[in-house]
Parts: sequence; structure tokens; C-alpha cells
Amino acid sequence: MFNPDLNSRLNRTVFVGLGVMIVVLGFVALQHVSLMYHNWWKGLVFGPFAIIIGVLFVATMFKLGSLQRKQDSPASPEWRRAQRLKKNRR
Repeated sequence: MFNPDLNSRLNRTVFVGLGVMIVVLGFVALQHVSLMYHNWWKGLVFGPFAIIIGVLFVATMFKLGSLQRKQDSPASPEWRRAQRLKKNRR
């Protein structure tokens, strides 16, 4: 059900969605002139901290996606090494 590979498109989409939701909740708390809001478990969450964590979620997922694209591109050393191994096996 859950793919543990963080580079899969579905997992990155879910994590980006969670990051955006966290950022929005932080901004909503700041719009209500309150630095804190209650999460699902009735615990207090500091709004600016939530914004930073959400932005880090989103940035990390985009960075993982770009790293995956670099590894799959013909310009990457890993791709070239794999092509040489294929050629030598023939």
C-alpha cells in the first residue's frame, strides 16, 4: 500500500500536500492574531515553526525529485556507468 521509496511521484505529492497544509495552518494562526493553534491532539503548535517545517517538507520533496531526475539523465555519471556495464556484458 505505502511505497517506502520517497522518490516515487505519489509519495512526493503526498508530502508536498502535507507541507502546504502545514504552511497554511501556520498562516491561518498568524492571521487570527495568535501565534499558536491547536493540532488534532489538542496540543499547541507555534505558527511560525509550523510554517518553517512545512516549507522544509516541500523543499525536501522537490530536492529529492531533482536528484532522481539527475540520476536518470544521460549526463549523470551513474547513468554512464550503467551503460558501460551493459555494453561490457554483451
